[in-house]
Amino acid sequence: MKETRRKRISVLYKQEVSRMIHTELKDPRIGFVTVTDCEVSADLSIAKVKISVLGGDKELKLTMHGLESSRGFVQSEVARRLRLRSTPQLRFEFDPGVQKSIRVAQLLREEAEGRPVEPQIPFASSVIPDDEEEGTED
Repeated sequence: MKETRRKRISVLYKQEVSRMIHTELKDPRIGFVTVTDCEVSADLSIAKVKISVLGGDKELKLTMHGLESSRGFVQSEVARRLRLRSTPQLRFEFDPGVQKSIRVAQLLREEAEGRPVEPQIPFASSVIPDDEEEGTED
């Protein structure tokens, strides 16, 4: 399978999932979510949608639970809209990159102002919600 096709499908999947999260999902557990990336496996069997959540660990866990409960609906709607021969299985993953970049900017600002630098990250950590299995990386 050509790499360019896989990349095009990743971009389309990211756009559709993002659109659905923002306009069609009405779950109150889903907070301020940004779809940061989508990686489709080489055989098009799995689509890992990476998200960033505004808020702390509580908001992250609630949002992940809300997204997991709506995963089947989102996957079937994306399949209907994109009309692919086989639809990749949807997986949501937390992307800590946004929180890390905010923390780096904060550390640089504190250093420039001469204030002591605190070592902890003030936003949602990169923890995986308790009920999600580890070691499912492909």
